Amino acid sequence: MVFAATVRLCWSGIDGGKDTAMQVIMLPGGVLRIPAVITLDDGVTCDGTRDITSDDPEYSLWLPLARSEEQQLHAEAAERAADREILARWRTRQSA
Repeated sequence: MVFAATVRLCWSGIDGGKDTAMQVIMLPGGVLRIPAVITLDDGVTCDGTRDITSDDPEYSLWLPLARSEEQQLHAEAAERAADREILARWRTRQSA
């Protein structure tokens, strides 16, 4: 079973400090795949992920953010529906 949650994070220096939506995924066995920023030797930063196990000190911080795959699918569907509603209202105003 896979668990996921979208997390709103602000990574300094990436995207000009804008919020970035990222996934936190609970892999089988309880391992969490969390967002991470990787800095290369030449100073370039890249968005990435890293896996942490239950014995990692950060595990308890990330665990509450995980949702079941089913919950994630419902959340994404609700978000798409809300987006369609917003676009429909905007189009109505633009055509008036």
